Amino acid sequence: MKIATALRSLVLAVSTAVTLTSCAEPIIPRQQTFRPSDFVCSQERGSASITGRAFVTMRDNSERIGVQQKVELTPVTPYTSEAIGVEFTQSRSLSAADPRIDKYIRSTEADDQGRFSFRGLPPGEYYATSNVKWDNWYWNDDVTQKIYVHYTVPIHARVSVKNGQTVVVRDWVYGKTIVK
Repeated sequence: MKIATALRSLVLAVSTAVTLTSCAEPIIPRQQTFRPSDFVCSQERGSASITGRAFVTMRDNSERIGVQQKVELTPVTPYTSEAIGVEFTQSRSLSAADPRIDKYIRSTEADDQGRFSFRGLPPGEYYATSNVKWDNWYWNDDVTQKIYVHYTVPIHARVSVKNGQTVVVRDWVYGKTIVK
């Protein structure tokens, strides 16, 4: 009996792996060209600030918080807008980013309440991006085995800020939940 159960589990695991592999979505080629001139003004020093809290609101109005998650800030450009549209909104894979973009990305780590802050920014429009992650345990359908599930929800917000202004990010757009 135990061997039959183990065999059924193995067959299910292999068929699931084959299904997941065959359904893998292709990597989308980038349509926008990276132009350093689009990013230069974001390197200037300013007096603007963007702060907030990385979180998602669940159906029951509880919150999952982006505890100690990296929060990144990039200027809004055609290149970054394409990435947000494909990777965050459509939850699809975009071809690798031009490595020159790295020097234009500001990043910080959210605290244990998901709070973050960027200061000394020049005026402009930015994308704030992060992930909210949490773990959960479930019993399988026949209540014989506890299953561990890891969730990741990518979040982003488009923020416009002027010199001397502090903008607080309160509303996030959620990407597709990734379950592992």
